[in-house]
Order: sequence, then C-alpha cells, then structure tokens
Amino acid sequence: MCKSSWTTTLCDKCRNIVSREKHIDIQCVWKYQIERAQQNGSNEHVEELKALCKQHAIEGGGQYIRVYGCQYCDR
Repeated sequence: MCKSSWTTTLCDKCRNIVSREKHIDIQCVWKYQIERAQQNGSNEHVEELKALCKQHAIEGGGQYIRVYGCQYCDR
C-alpha cells in the first residue's frame, strides 16, 4: 500500500489555502508566537513566550518560520 502525505499551506491571516512557494515573510518563530498569543488575548502565555525567546536568543537558537499570505487579505 502506498501512503500519501498531503499537506496544505494556509494564509496566516484568513486561513485560505495558498501556494507553498509564495511565502511573504520570514519571521522569528518566537515573535510569531508572541503576536498570535497577543491576538488571542492570553497575556500569561505572552510573558512565558518572551522568557523563552530571551533564553533561546542567549543560547543562539534563532529559529525562523515562513509566513504565508494570499491575494484576498492584506497580510
């Protein structure tokens, strides 16, 4: 039997399916997670993420992710 692994890439803002090749930004993974937590209104989680960000920056573990967007929204 053949297994197929289908993954879809979604626009970061409106969650529409977008092309995997069309990323609009490369962003620090911690900054991205902090912004998402702020949008969701979870302030406790924001402080925890900021502490983790500082810890990993000191250790030199800068991780980056691609942020995707589509033509339907301004992101």
